[in-house]
Amino acid sequence: MFDITLIHPKLVHFPIAFLLAALVFDVWGMIKKDSFYYRVGWVNLVLAILFSVFAIISGLLAANNVPHNDLSHETMELHETLGYVIGGILLILFLWRLRLKGELPQKGRAVYVLLLLGVAVTVVISADLGGKMVYEYGVAVKAVPQTESGEHSHNGDGGHSHGTTESTEDHDHTGDAPNDQETYEHDSGMEEHSPSSQETPVPNKNPESSKTVHTHDDGTVHEH
Repeated sequence: MFDITLIHPKLVHFPIAFLLAALVFDVWGMIKKDSFYYRVGWVNLVLAILFSVFAIISGLLAANNVPHNDLSHETMELHETLGYVIGGILLILFLWRLRLKGELPQKGRAVYVLLLLGVAVTVVISADLGGKMVYEYGVAVKAVPQTESGEHSHNGDGGHSHGTTESTEDHDHTGDAPNDQETYEHDSGMEEHSPSSQETPVPNKNPESSKTVHTHDDGTVHEH
């Protein structure tokens, strides 16, 4: 089924990549003093503004159709505003270069580069807001279907559970064990833990002796 809200995340990466590439090639051309890099930067700028139009339109369609709450709406509005700012600055830079037939401006070159750098920083901020809407607020995120076993493997490390299987560790605290003794059942078998103060009386085998003999859990025998 066609989902119009998923068009925007598919398109938005292109203007980001082309814009950053335009900045890199223009700056590199200034360093190398080679007009070839200016032309490459110009091509990337044209592609950046072209895909920016598609990204803005698809973003508006997604905003009007995807469910979201008030908190995510504020972030969405800021994300949308930055999108308009990015599109506007790109349009100015595009018309500027178009007037010069794609060449990097000789007059006002520093202003041009600063604008290009500023719009690149704005793109990064806007992209962070877009990621925040998805990963923090869950906008347009569908739940992952649960399987019966709930197990899968990563890189051959073997399966692991995500809570859909019963715990392998079993504790018995129901009182079935004697009051003075607690029994714990683990995967490795049965372990019995008794209070260290418990003493087990041992009958005195010597009828002539009035001493009381008893033993502790550690096997130590005492006479009193």
